[in-house]
Amino acid sequence: MRIVYVPIRERVHNNRRTYRTYSICCFRETVDRLFPICMFHDITLNRRQAKEIACLCTESQVEPCHFTDIVYDLAAADSFCGFTKAREIQAVECTETTRMCKIQDEP
Repeated sequence: MRIVYVPIRERVHNNRRTYRTYSICCFRETVDRLFPICMFHDITLNRRQAKEIACLCTESQVEPCHFTDIVYDLAAADSFCGFTKAREIQAVECTETTRMCKIQDEP
């Protein structure tokens, strides 16, 4: 089985404004199906960066538990911009049976 990361465009509403952002969904791929594992919301405002991060993580077969570290490292790099550095990135665990999402605490 392989892990696949897919960038997804979302619209975020907060108290002050509405904006478009890119999140990344993580799937476990089997022969005939993709099973959602988790979703990382509001990673970047830049579509190209979201695609690059998803491609890099898929090619490297990054385990979801290491994804937030990679995003924080990229946010610190000069070549990447548009990341929200002020808040914590939270993984949302996708439950297969209910197709609902719940917040998963990240250390």
